[in-house]
Amino acid sequence: MAQPTIATRRFPMPAGGLGRDRRGSVAGIVGLAAPLLIGFMGLAIDIAIWEGTKVGAQAAADQAALAAGLAIGKGGSAQSEARAVAASFGYVHGTGGVAVAVNRPPTQGPYVSNPNAVEVVVSKPEGPYFSHAFRPTAPTVNARSVSAPIGTSAGGGMCVLALAPSGTSITISGTPLLDARTCNVYVNSNSRTSVNLSGQAVLRGYDIYLVGGFRKSGQAALIPTDDLQTYFSTPTADPYAARTIPAFSGCNHTGHSVTASATFTAGATPYVFCDGLSISGSGTITFNPGVYVIDKGDLNISGSGTINATGGVTFIITRRAGQPAGDIGGVSASGTGPINIRAPSTGPSAGIAVWVDKRATSRSFGASGGRVWNITGAIYAPSTSMTWSGGGASTCTQLVANTITVSGNVELKHECDGVGVSDPPGSTGSTISRLVE
Repeated sequence: MAQPTIATRRFPMPAGGLGRDRRGSVAGIVGLAAPLLIGFMGLAIDIAIWEGTKVGAQAAADQAALAAGLAIGKGGSAQSEARAVAASFGYVHGTGGVAVAVNRPPTQGPYVSNPNAVEVVVSKPEGPYFSHAFRPTAPTVNARSVSAPIGTSAGGGMCVLALAPSGTSITISGTPLLDARTCNVYVNSNSRTSVNLSGQAVLRGYDIYLVGGFRKSGQAALIPTDDLQTYFSTPTADPYAARTIPAFSGCNHTGHSVTASATFTAGATPYVFCDGLSISGSGTITFNPGVYVIDKGDLNISGSGTINATGGVTFIITRRAGQPAGDIGGVSASGTGPINIRAPSTGPSAGIAVWVDKRATSRSFGASGGRVWNITGAIYAPSTSMTWSGGGASTCTQLVANTITVSGNVELKHECDGVGVSDPPGSTGSTISRLVE
C-alpha cells in the first residue's frame, strides 16, 4: 500500500538573506509605540477627570457666591457662609490643597467698585493620574462666580413711584420710552387706568406693581422684564415720608439770576436763595457739597450751560415756616447742556438730589428740551406733578412724584450702593442676590 505523501511548501529565501526580510515589522513598531499610545489614552482620561472637577467646582462657586450675597443682605459673614456652602459640595477650604477665596468687592470684572458684590474663587489641585509622562506636575482647577444684590445692576430696587391714590398716575404718549428694565415701577392709584399708554409708548420695568389697572392703545406696550408682573397689589409706602426738611434762616441771595459761570459753596447750614433762582446762559455753574434751599419761587434752568453738583448736593424747593405754602415754587428745566447732580449719602437729605416740599400741591416739576439729566439719587416731589419730555440716563435715579407724565425717552437704573437712597418697605433689593458673572 502506497504511503500518503505530505505536501510541503518551500518559501524562497529573500534576496540578500534574512537581513533583508521585512515580514513582522509592524508588530515591532506597535510594540515600540505602545507606551506612547497608552500615554495619550491616560491624558484623555485625565482631561475628562479635570473637566468633571471643573464642573463640580463651578457649581460650588455659584452656590457659594449666592449664599455669600444672601449673608451680606442679612448682615452676616460672606466668607463663612461661602466656605460652608462650598464644603457641602466637597470643596473644604484648607483641606487637600483646596482654597475657597471670598473677595468683597470682586478683584476683577465690572463689579470691582461695588462693595455689596462678592466674588468666590474655588481652587483645587489635580494630579496627573494617568499621564505622568506628558505632565509630571499637577494642574490646578479654578472656578469663579460673582453675585450682586438685586438693586445694583442685577435688577430690582425702586426707580419709579407714582403716589397719587386715584386717577391716572403715569401717562406716556407718542413714541417715548420710560426704560426701568433693571428696577421696579410702583403705581399706587386704584384706578382701572392708573397707567395710560398710547401711540407707540413703552413702559418697561423689572417688576411692575399696580394697585389698579392700565390702559393701552395703538402699539403701546407695558413690559415687565422679570417673571413677575403684579396687578392689584397693595399701595407702596413713600420711603421718604418721614424725612424733615433741614432748618434754615436768612437769605444768601434774593431773586438771584445767574447768566455766566459761577460757583456756590454751602457751609454747615443750608445756602438760601430767596424768591427763586434762575440759571441761564452758556457757562458752567458749580455747586459745592451741601444743601441749597429755594425759599419761595421757582428753580428755573434754561440756556446751554452745564450744572455740576456732584459732591453731595440737595436742592430743596420749599417755604420757610409760618409762610404760605402756596408760595412754594416748582422746577422748570429747558434748553441744552447736562445737569449733573449727586445726592449726599448721609444726613437729613441723604439720597435726595432734588426735593420739592410735600406742601407744594399747585406747582410742577418739568424737564424738557435736550438736556441730559445725570441724577444720582432721587427727584422727590411727593405732592407734585412731574413732566418729563427731555432725555435722561443714570446708574442710580429715582422718580417719586404724585403723578408722572413722560413724553421723551428716559432710562433709569438702580445701581445705588453708597448713594443713600431709600427703597419702599419690604423691598427685596438689599437682601436677594443673583449671579452676575
